[in-house]
Amino acid sequence: MVEHYGNGVSHYKNVIDVPQSIIDELLYLRDAEFDAQYEKDGDLLISKKTGIKENTKAVLEKPVRVQVHQPPAKASEEHYEWWKYASDVSWGVLLKYLEHYPHLMSQIWWCSRGHTLVYEPGARLLAHHDNDVGYAWQVNEKIAGFTEVSAQNVVSTTMHLCDSEGGSMVFPYLDNLEIETKAGDVLVFPANYLATHGITPVDEGSKRISYLTFWGQGSHLIGGGNVLPIKNCEHRVDDSLTWVKTLHQDFVESSGWDEPTLHDRHPQWMASRNIPDHWGGHD
Repeated sequence: MVEHYGNGVSHYKNVIDVPQSIIDELLYLRDAEFDAQYEKDGDLLISKKTGIKENTKAVLEKPVRVQVHQPPAKASEEHYEWWKYASDVSWGVLLKYLEHYPHLMSQIWWCSRGHTLVYEPGARLLAHHDNDVGYAWQVNEKIAGFTEVSAQNVVSTTMHLCDSEGGSMVFPYLDNLEIETKAGDVLVFPANYLATHGITPVDEGSKRISYLTFWGQGSHLIGGGNVLPIKNCEHRVDDSLTWVKTLHQDFVESSGWDEPTLHDRHPQWMASRNIPDHWGGHD
């Protein structure tokens, strides 16, 4: 089941089953990630990367990012296989989303390797959008040509791994639309300001866990190359940024569209990209 809201926000329901063993191992890895990031000093936490001191309560009001495809501690084979499967499911949902927004196809060049965010009770995120890199003219020299990767994000997929009390996604430019997700749901939405969103505080006794993937366009071949290179890999979880090489083949298989249907829904896809008449893809 899917609900399409305005501004390109779509909610795909119950698309994946999440074993409890995956959640349990993720929380173990979350603790390892947290320990790798911070040192404790009384009521303060010190970032090992920046040396910045923060109040422990303030830190716990933010989610902890876990790189599940490059975990901070030893993980099981089941862990690696399941998260690769989760990436495949996210891709499958995006293909369905493209049936609703086929003109987006030409903007899916690459994807970032997925990661999880774990929210404890009280944790939240203020309103933001997923291609904001914090740019202002005053910090131009620190950002331009150096930290622009997120500015090239086009669309986001967020998979939800558990039911939670609180922790809803709120979209202020959709009349404060509030979406309560369940385990196995996937949200898809533009990375730009139209899908600005925040996360409400998680209630006491609950958790919120999501798996995020960003899909973008553009490359490191412009701007001096001061960003992460996009790799040509077998699978999208094999590196930080990987080219999406099989979009048209996968889309036709997923959608069942024939060439006339695709031409009707997205005429320029066939006309301007020199895709062969057959569906074998590029050499």
